[in-house]
Amino acid sequence: MSEHGPNPDQEAELAKAKEIKQATEAHKKITETQNRLHGEYLVYADRRAEVKGENLFSKPEFLEFLNNVNPNYLNFFNNLLENNLKQANPDNKKSFDDEEIKEIFAEYERKLEFLRTNYSVGLSDQEAVQALVFLNEQQNPTPEIAQEKVKAWRNLAKQWKYKEKNEKGEDTPIIHLSRAGFNIKEIAPNIKDQGEEKLKKDGLLCYENFKYLQDWNFPDNPTQDEIRFFIPRLIPSSTNLNYQEQTNLINEISQNLQTKNPQWNISLSMGEANQVANQILAHYNNTGERIPSKLDYARTLTRYADGDRLGLGNFDAKGLYYNRWSGEYHDGGIGVSALGVEKILN
Repeated sequence: MSEHGPNPDQEAELAKAKEIKQATEAHKKITETQNRLHGEYLVYADRRAEVKGENLFSKPEFLEFLNNVNPNYLNFFNNLLENNLKQANPDNKKSFDDEEIKEIFAEYERKLEFLRTNYSVGLSDQEAVQALVFLNEQQNPTPEIAQEKVKAWRNLAKQWKYKEKNEKGEDTPIIHLSRAGFNIKEIAPNIKDQGEEKLKKDGLLCYENFKYLQDWNFPDNPTQDEIRFFIPRLIPSSTNLNYQEQTNLINEISQNLQTKNPQWNISLSMGEANQVANQILAHYNNTGERIPSKLDYARTLTRYADGDRLGLGNFDAKGLYYNRWSGEYHDGGIGVSALGVEKILN
């Protein structure tokens, strides 16, 4: 330090060193938690392998996924696992052979594997609250604020007649954790049909495996890591409107959410084609329901080179279709979905 005060360069170096130290300590803590839980899982997986002859962590494709996915995702799922284990086994007396403990680990496995193979996995309402608190890039909301957001979105789903619970009594997913990398021309045609009865003989989900649109001229950028607010329904009364009228309808929905719920700060849109296609295919593999079907389509923000907007739908036994129309075109079978996004920590 000189007589004129701290050297700016030295201050910057000290601040940078402090930042690096904090980041290193945080990473060390995350790694320790992951290693411990990973070890616990391997003990379980080894025992399960003796019975079923399978072990998820022994699959090269799964290990590659773990190495490449956003590490904050793994930390989030490991945190969910730890909390569920504590609730089910507070005194640590249950063994890995306990059926409840087995199911907790199995659900942990299912969600990670579904995220790997489908690029987006649905969350229960409570999991969504935790994700908004744990993974949010900018807002870092309190649990109370996150709860209000999830509640507002669930109420909207109810207004659109989307059922709240599935046959098992579980929340129907309306908020989803989605990973980077999904696109239309390469990834979508290779998403496998995970239903017991395959729609198509080749076990894939897109009509003609999207070969017909490989030379279509539109931006096919990969998706990003994000939390998606997506109700798997066309917005009521969104058909037979042109692009601008549909945009106005979505803006009105967004404004109503903001008015009724001051904590709501998520912008809604009809979504890019890659996001909507990802959600349609993931929804089918999770529920077996094809949406949009029966000649219905969801228009998207994505534009073809000539200005047409791309749409997806008519999801029938031949697979999911793509189409495109001018912004002024309207039809009784062309509606829109509403999609909101919270960015993820990297």
